[in-house]
Formats: sequence, structure tokens, C-alpha cells
Amino acid sequence: MRQKLADARGETLVEVLASILIGALSVAMLFSAAMASGSMDRTAGEADEVFNTSLNAAEEQKAPTEGEVTVKYTPPPGSTDPAPPDPPPPVRVNFYGGPGALSYALK
Repeated sequence: MRQKLADARGETLVEVLASILIGALSVAMLFSAAMASGSMDRTAGEADEVFNTSLNAAEEQKAPTEGEVTVKYTPPPGSTDPAPPDPPPPVRVNFYGGPGALSYALK
């Protein structure tokens, strides 16, 4: 231990350059992660804005579009339940909203 403390040689140029390289790579990775996080936040905000705009339009819509919904049953994988022999008839509904958010209500 005393021999190491008494050694006055210091670090070599290679050791200093390696530590600078490690520090620079760490900063670059941190910057990259921060940029990716900002991009994901912006994308999520834009998707939320489209959804909320469509939802508000759906809630304010006075004249719904009429249509039908057909319910289909598919047994889950590994299930022994057979599918019903005859599919149920279509159900009449009113559609509200647009491409971003679509809702329906039974007639």
C-alpha cells in the first residue's frame, strides 16, 4: 500500500484517453435516451389529442349513423366448447364518432 502511495508516476495518456472515451459514450447514451423519451412523449400527446378530438365530436354529434353489428363466437384455444350452430342475428345500432374514436349505442 505504501509503495503505491509513494509512486509518483501518475496515469498514462492511454488511461486518460480511455476514461474520456467512457465519459463521452456515457453522455452520448444519456442524450440519446432523453431524445427518444421526448419523441415518445410527443407521439403519445398527438395520439391523445386525436382521440380526445374524436371523442368530443362523437359526444356532440346529433345525427348518428345507423348500422348493424354482428356478434361472432370463437371458442378459445384448447376449449372443447363447440361454436353455436347458427350465428345470432345482427343487432341494429347507432354509430357515433369518426375515424379516431367510434362508439355505438343499441337502438
